[in-house]
Amino acid sequence: MSRRKIIGWSVCALVGLAGAAALAPSAAAVSVPAGSVLGASVPAVPVNGRALAVIEQYYLPAVSPNVGPGSDDSLYVSPQPPGTEGLNDSQYAPGVNVQYPHQDSSHAWQLRVNPQQPPAGVTTPPLIFDASAVHDTGSDQISAEVWTNYELDVPAGGAGTPQPYVYLAGLHSSAVCNGGWGQTSTGLDALYVRQPGGSLSPVNVPASGYTVSRLPFPPPEGEQDPANPHFGDLTVRRVQGAPDLLSTADIEPGYLQRAAGWRIDVTVYRLDAAGNRSDVRTDSMVLGAAAC
Repeated sequence: MSRRKIIGWSVCALVGLAGAAALAPSAAAVSVPAGSVLGASVPAVPVNGRALAVIEQYYLPAVSPNVGPGSDDSLYVSPQPPGTEGLNDSQYAPGVNVQYPHQDSSHAWQLRVNPQQPPAGVTTPPLIFDASAVHDTGSDQISAEVWTNYELDVPAGGAGTPQPYVYLAGLHSSAVCNGGWGQTSTGLDALYVRQPGGSLSPVNVPASGYTVSRLPFPPPEGEQDPANPHFGDLTVRRVQGAPDLLSTADIEPGYLQRAAGWRIDVTVYRLDAAGNRSDVRTDSMVLGAAAC
């Protein structure tokens, strides 16, 4: 079961979902609370032949017959006929609860897009949310671009207060496809990752990936046995191609040729006294991906 937010449909299609939203020029896209379902009456997006500006995806594998799997995505899709879907608004700052369906959201990991106030220790980046998916007029060329900041918070510690675990500043991805030709790029201005000592520290932007092991890491469904808590190995890495995207409600990577962006994989587990792992699984997120 998944939750989805298709934000690549025309503004007219969104008005009925957003209530009596005024179509002022500054309201080119309707602000929707995290977890809302847009386009629920519309079939899943046919991604073949389209460009996608993927704001976020996540996938959580099932942990029991009664829990999971869980997934979510939000994206802009290049229109047919030619045109542009997207939004450029530095004040747009949606939040996403990374959680299983029908779960108590107090345990959820929290993904913040374009956070208006970065956590302590982070050099304040420019506020930006610029995402678009384009089908060029008079051409077969399609393209997508995402440019924003991201923060992943995890309810860790005795009080379960959200703590910043990852901050990606100035994430900028693009993809262009025209027939069999295409190109992609992605980069970061800065990357901050939580360290075993508890600090959120700047690290070098990796050419491939950066991993921190054995972090205290309550899973999205919550810590069921506080006396036997979970740990996590956290990896931040580049999306190397379409196969690195996640299969979610609106995205099937097999229909895409190219993709660039960033991905977070968290392998969570318990440790016994001898250091042996149990209850091992990997939860994944894709952030700021451009694909076509």
